[in-house]
Amino acid sequence: MSSICGTGWRACVPFFLAKEEGFKNVQLYDGGWYQWNMEHKKDPKKYPVQKGKPGTKNFKVETTVSAER
Repeated sequence: MSSICGTGWRACVPFFLAKEEGFKNVQLYDGGWYQWNMEHKKDPKKYPVQKGKPGTKNFKVETTVSAER
C-alpha cells in the first residue's frame, strides 16, 4: 500500500492508520506527487505514472514523459 498526496504531508494520516491496523508493506513517498512528477519528467521509466482507474480498460502505466497529472 502506498500513500501519496501533493507534497507528502496529507498522506501521513492514512500511512499511520494503516500501520496501526497492522499492514506490513506500507510506504509513504515523502516528496508527494509534486516531487514524483518532477522525477518522472527526468526518468519516466524509473518513476512511472498510473493513469485511469485500475481494473478498467482506461488503466495504464505511463513510462514516457508525456504522462502528466
